[in-house]
Amino acid sequence: MALAARDAGYDLLVTMTEIEKLGVALGNAAARLVDGVIMHAPSLHISDERLLELCGGMPLVRRDYVPDSKLAWIGFDQLYATRMAVEYLIQLGHRQIAAIPPSLDLINGHWRHTIWRETLLRHGLQPGPLCAAQYTFRAGYEAMQQLLASGQPFTAVMVGSDTMALGAIRALREHGLRIPADVSVISFDNAELAAFMEPPLTTIDFNFGQQDAMAVKYLIEILNNPDMKLHQRILLPDLVVRESTALN
Repeated sequence: MALAARDAGYDLLVTMTEIEKLGVALGNAAARLVDGVIMHAPSLHISDERLLELCGGMPLVRRDYVPDSKLAWIGFDQLYATRMAVEYLIQLGHRQIAAIPPSLDLINGHWRHTIWRETLLRHGLQPGPLCAAQYTFRAGYEAMQQLLASGQPFTAVMVGSDTMALGAIRALREHGLRIPADVSVISFDNAELAAFMEPPLTTIDFNFGQQDAMAVKYLIEILNNPDMKLHQRILLPDLVVRESTALN
């Protein structure tokens, strides 16, 4: 994002804040006379009216998938991504599919859980065990431990991120399970580590570099044309098939 901003002749100022202090952070940005704001806030549940009020007239682009918002945003279609992951496992013959989505208070976590369940039911399958978790190695590991302790059988698992999947795979191996011979694993992000894991990880590719560059470009369009009609830009991810998934 910094490179995209620089190439367009802008400097990027990065601020991290808690949701409760969002108004203060936006006020500080306005005091520093910033031209506009790109916001990544996956756990922010807020009305368009309230967010506009907090921005105080500053142009804003959200870098999140927020289908209920009519403001400017750009994000990867989480419904499409989740459906793609689950249906790929079904195509491989899996009928007992577990899930470790991101925390359900996150926008992505909500959609991963909802669409995982809906897709399985639409195919006449009962959802397998589920345990939501944070985006960390340890959280993925501990969530998989809980799935295994549940006693509910599963031959495949959808994990919320590549980072979480690394922890989940360790837990599976500690229980003597082989990937993908015993359990297929699919995740999201296509982070650099995914191709170098053992086995290399099948994952949904969110091209975050593309998303960042497009968010900067969109904000600059708004700056250059303040009266333009705001719209939402939905990006579609790709499935990257590697060796962590197999026919059941």
